[in-house]
This record gives sequence, structure tokens and C-alpha cells, in this order.
Amino acid sequence: MQGSQQLADWIRSGETRVLCGQRIFVHTAVTPGRPPLLLIHGYPTASYDWIRIWPRLAARHSLYTLDLLGFGLSDKPRGSRYPIEQQADFCMALLGECGVGSVHFLAHDYGDTVAQELLARHAEGRLKVASMVFLNGGLFPETHRARPGRRRVRGVPRPAGCTAQPNTNTLTRMSPMPIKAAPAIRPAQIGSCASTQSL
Repeated sequence: MQGSQQLADWIRSGETRVLCGQRIFVHTAVTPGRPPLLLIHGYPTASYDWIRIWPRLAARHSLYTLDLLGFGLSDKPRGSRYPIEQQADFCMALLGECGVGSVHFLAHDYGDTVAQELLARHAEGRLKVASMVFLNGGLFPETHRARPGRRRVRGVPRPAGCTAQPNTNTLTRMSPMPIKAAPAIRPAQIGSCASTQSL
């Protein structure tokens, strides 16, 4: 019962915004003077994944999160292939709409892939990344082995007239930028983001 009330409170305290022409559910906890942190959820979940660490993170950061397109309370356009580049566009649109400059990122699972695209945009000078933490994701596409359910989702046919291609070149686009390896993250550190390193 408590979980249901928490979810209802999460939904009530969030809002739906139109970003890049789609209705996207957004949740924020902004405190002036605190560094901005964008949290990107995994598959097949939604921004509600962050509920347990939200209060601890909000004590030190201004928080921004969204339900990516096709997830949670955001639009689920029929026939969309939900390209990673488009998911990154929604993240950038939210940050731009909120007037966020340099930003820290905390990404989980599918969100890691979106965060890699954002990191590539940082390398191209299109975004200012202060730090980035990846949790439980396939960082190297050539070594990632999708589980059966994910392989089925990936096999959805493309809609007629769709010319978007999946981006398999994100790591190549990032290669000129040195990447600092973060020390191992223990669950107790996640609440304080103590393990992030500046880029």
C-alpha cells in the first residue's frame, strides 16, 4: 500500500511537458545554488526508479529526471523506434528549458546508452557535462549481450518512411576525449554521488 501512495505522490508532484513535440513526464527538485544532476532511468522502467535515493540526492543537488519517450507516463508513439539520439534530445530539451548549463549525470541501464550519446555531444561541444556515473549498463556495444526480452523489443519493425538509423558510432564519436575511470561504486556512495569524477 505504501508503494502505491509513493507512486501517486511522485506522479502528483511531477508534470507533463511538451519537449521536442512529445508529451514527456518530468520530475524536478530544484534548489538554487545546488549543482544540477540529471537522472536517466533504465529499461523497462521510468523516473520513479529514483524514488528511494531522491531525497538524499536532493539534499545536495538540484534534480531533474524524465520518463524517456515510450516509458512511464511519457508519450508512446505508435511505430516509433525510439532512437537513442531522440532520447538524448529530450534530455537536452529539458535541461535547456530549465536553463541548466553544466550538469552532472547519473544513468542506469538503458539510460547509460542515452548518457553515452550525451557524453559524445559534450565532446562535440554541444553540451557541458560536469560528471557522469553509469550504473549497470552495457557500455561497449560490441560486448553487450541483450537478454531475450530486449532482443524481442529490438526486433520491432521500422515504420514506413522512417529513415532514422540506430547510432552505433557513439563510442567512436567520443574517442578524442579522454575518459577518467571512476573508482568502484558501493551502494552506500550512490546517495552522495561521492564516486563521481569531473570530466
